[in-house]
Amino acid sequence: MNYHQLTADKATEGSIRNFVNQNVPVAILIRQAESFLYRRLRVRDQLTTVSGTINANASSVTLPTDYLAAKQVKLIGAQNSVLTRKLPEVLQASITYSSGTTRTQGVPTQYYTDGTSIHFNIVANATYNYEMIYFNEPAALTSTNAENFLTKRYPRMLLAATCAFANEYLKDDAEKAYWTQIAIAEIDQAMRESDFERQGTLLTVATT
Repeated sequence: MNYHQLTADKATEGSIRNFVNQNVPVAILIRQAESFLYRRLRVRDQLTTVSGTINANASSVTLPTDYLAAKQVKLIGAQNSVLTRKLPEVLQASITYSSGTTRTQGVPTQYYTDGTSIHFNIVANATYNYEMIYFNEPAALTSTNAENFLTKRYPRMLLAATCAFANEYLKDDAEKAYWTQIAIAEIDQAMRESDFERQGTLLTVATT
């Protein structure tokens, strides 16, 4: 499966238009499906590691543009310590001041993220290097970016999610529910597989 097949005309097997037997705005629907999936998926294919620097006198750094969620943030080098994730309001409540409105300086030990930045519990008293493992959102599928891990490893998931949005566009609630159910089941299985690799926990299958 790839973007070209999915966006082909009704006569092409495997295309979204073929599955719903209607001329629908497939490019828009695929983007909606991708957004739907990336809001829910947290699998190993999305994991990436970035290195950066916390400058002296800084209390935050900018997040990568493809950031979805952090898995781990740690200082590297001489400090070599994993930072503790905190709720924003908890970290903000713990901030201390050396005098007036001047925040206390030291080695960061805690963090939270907002829409654009990683915020630390303390102003850095020196330059520190860090690494972050995080879940990323791949570049959108397009005619020039025709494949990604969804098309290669989870084609049924992408197909089902796109067909669900296609039927929403067509105002066919029954078909939308059918395809949504498949997409959710595929997401659940993908997450189970990812947990298995991360934890080494055997999956159990109920038999009747």
